[in-house]
Amino acid sequence: LALLPRSVPSGWPDDFVMEKLSSLYTVTVPDYVRVAGDEYYPAQRRQKRLSHAAAALLGGTMTTDAQKNHALLNRRIRRVLLEIPSTRGRLWSVRERFEAYNSQFR
Repeated sequence: LALLPRSVPSGWPDDFVMEKLSSLYTVTVPDYVRVAGDEYYPAQRRQKRLSHAAAALLGGTMTTDAQKNHALLNRRIRRVLLEIPSTRGRLWSVRERFEAYNSQFR
């Protein structure tokens, strides 16, 4: 959440909970530091860290055989994502995978 940009050109959607959580943490959690938008923390560095963190989420520890063989949530996919050389390409691929994963629950 600390890497989430404070704003986007088109504005955050009203139902975007992540922005609300990050804003709430800024006020209520003493050790929480939001680096996005900090003039001393370059946007490109934040974007690169976000792309790696998001890619890591797609390949966590798997406990069941179904999870280990899941096309979106396995270590092979995470490795492929982390090997993408550009931040933009990695973020784009992670987004596509998250959308594919979320569409299974609709």
